[in-house]
Amino acid sequence: MASPYLSVIVPSYNGAHRILHTLEALRAQAYADYELIVVVDGSTDGTQELLAARREVQPLQLLTPPNGGRAAARNRGAAVAKGEVLFFLDDDMRPLPDVLERHAAFHHHHPHTCLIGAQLTDPEKYPSDLGRFQQYVEAGYLATVPKTLHCMPATQDYITAAHFSIARRLFEEMGGFDEALTDLEDFDLALRLHDSGHPIWRDESIIAWHDNIHTPAQMVRRQREYFNALDRLHALKPDLLRRRHAYARQLASTRRKWLFFVIATPFWLRRIGRWPLAWLPKKLRYPLYSRIIFGLVNYFPHRKV
Repeated sequence: MASPYLSVIVPSYNGAHRILHTLEALRAQAYADYELIVVVDGSTDGTQELLAARREVQPLQLLTPPNGGRAAARNRGAAVAKGEVLFFLDDDMRPLPDVLERHAAFHHHHPHTCLIGAQLTDPEKYPSDLGRFQQYVEAGYLATVPKTLHCMPATQDYITAAHFSIARRLFEEMGGFDEALTDLEDFDLALRLHDSGHPIWRDESIIAWHDNIHTPAQMVRRQREYFNALDRLHALKPDLLRRRHAYARQLASTRRKWLFFVIATPFWLRRIGRWPLAWLPKKLRYPLYSRIIFGLVNYFPHRKV
């Protein structure tokens, strides 16, 4: 029996409440030449039993290693993969039906490289104010990058392993994800790929819905975690980050310090999506939400949220 072209690897930690949506989206793919590997990373919520039963309707290889973190879980899946291309997808993602087909087509034309797809908030599933705010943030980022296939410049080298494919031989050549990192393991891989001369491609028209709406406090905590992880990565691998000024903390100018002192508070964070902020028109409301979060992350990271 011939090996599949794609190996789809889905790591999951306590994802029993969401992973079936991901598997249904994979089952609906127009492309069929793939194997499915799910790595249950030491979960305690019954994910393993749920997926064992799932194999009756959807073929999948189930790995159940002890909890080792996202990097280790993805590496475990890659170690048993048989496909020429590894396709990594998180357990809170729902790829549109053409996603695997388009990743496979890309690798046929661009061998020995990698491709990042878009992860966006589904406007139909999340019509709430917080959902629309998350879409506003995503739209702001998308306005800064091409919407079609493009090779990322060195100033933007980045990978999100939530929706990402890479030639298996290249992944092995790079040594996979660094299991010493508990966060930003995908960013670390992107930096190593670029410094080794391998292009990183991105196509924002290849869409997977990201089913994860954060509360404002969770947004602040996650971005603080990101910068703390960036500091740790810089301490571990200073040469890797020396030229990446785009990923440094963005601090407010001195002239705007008074503004952030007033609005970047736990009180206003709790008002996001509620009265009185929710009564503001969208053109004022969402920029204000962004500034509250920005201030608590970058300017007042020690204020409790």
